[in-house]
Amino acid sequence: MEQLAIMSDRQTEAEIIGACKNGDRDAFRDLFESHKDRVYTIAFHYSGDESMARDVTQQVFSEALYKHQSVS
Repeated sequence: MEQLAIMSDRQTEAEIIGACKNGDRDAFRDLFESHKDRVYTIAFHYSGDESMARDVTQQVFSEALYKHQSVS
């Protein structure tokens, strides 16, 4: 439900990703907000450690941002 509220200003996730590729930081924020909990949950499931799960979540989105910036 939260994902729908965050993406309400954009029609599809594909549009958000496209905007991210064009350097739109608000789009990246939308992407982060809509996926951070799932990424954290998966990281915690595999690590069993809250601190490590937070670090992994941060690393995932840091790398995604870096890759989008280096492609632009």
